[in-house]
Amino acid sequence: QSRAVLRRTCRHSVRYIKAWQGEDGIRNVIPRAGRNSEFPEMPSFHPGIVLEEIIKGRPVCEVGCGYGRLAGSFNFDSYIGVDINVDAITRAKNTFPAHSFHVIHEYRYPPSMTKFAYTVCMHVPDDEYPLMIEAMCESTGDQIVIAEILGEHLRKPITRTFNGAVSHATFGRSQIAHENEFMKNGWSLVTYHQRPYPGKGTFTFLDFRKGFDNAA
Repeated sequence: QSRAVLRRTCRHSVRYIKAWQGEDGIRNVIPRAGRNSEFPEMPSFHPGIVLEEIIKGRPVCEVGCGYGRLAGSFNFDSYIGVDINVDAITRAKNTFPAHSFHVIHEYRYPPSMTKFAYTVCMHVPDDEYPLMIEAMCESTGDQIVIAEILGEHLRKPITRTFNGAVSHATFGRSQIAHENEFMKNGWSLVTYHQRPYPGKGTFTFLDFRKGFDNAA
């Protein structure tokens, strides 16, 4: 990372990090139990299959891998998963001992040809989001995939349930908002893939590339 990025990441929101590092953090990355258990996206689509079709076997780093829900969709020797939650990474290592998982601090990502963030950006506050995208762009070869349900209508504040558990805030963004942030770093959206998400609308995979003209 550049010195400018490192200076800014030093101002990373302590409150935001602590919220995702604790038990409430791992609770919020585990999909709600349902007919398809860990994959509520099915039968419409399996996220790992769609991502692999986009990434096409390239070495990849998953940003915000949680407890490794998607790791099994990738070969162990071409996958790195990173997360700020120590408990989540411990669980991921136990589930997929051959895969590589690492706890990260702030936005200091390992270098990789490709990165993807699956339903991660929508949980990053507005003042943190540009730092995350800049750090991803600077540590990645030429492909970044942002995958989530798009739209500012999804924004909601942090809430606490009757039993004290925390439901994290969401920061829904439009496709244009993502494109504009990547363009600041010299990256362009070259294509996107959409799938219906049961009961939640349309799920979008945004495929950004470095050194390409916008062709989406």
